Amino acid sequence: MVFGNIEIKFVKHDQGRNWRAIDFNDDVWMLMMGFPDDYKTERHIHNAINDFGRVVLWEESEHFPGRVMVRARVTSVHEVPQFLLYTDPTNPTGQSWTIQCEVMQRAPNAVEPP
Repeated sequence: MVFGNIEIKFVKHDQGRNWRAIDFNDDVWMLMMGFPDDYKTERHIHNAINDFGRVVLWEESEHFPGRVMVRARVTSVHEVPQFLLYTDPTNPTGQSWTIQCEVMQRAPNAVEPP
């Protein structure tokens, strides 16, 4: 829309200049070992893998303490680190844990049927 010497553009509130597409290419099941028991909550597990993927679901077993199975969508299976450093952003004392991540199963997204 032209208004005098100024051109005004209207865009949807969530489609501004910083809007980008991202492709989650792989669905993975990964085993996270060494996850602190006090931090086995949805919020902390989402925060732990936020840099490389999105949680679809997660499961834990009381028979295997410190281990969490996570199904996630990731941009690339190669971006899943073998070890990740997790810190609690709400804890002012600066504690951190090293968590081992092993990809147990991988399936590409959007596979068309034969």
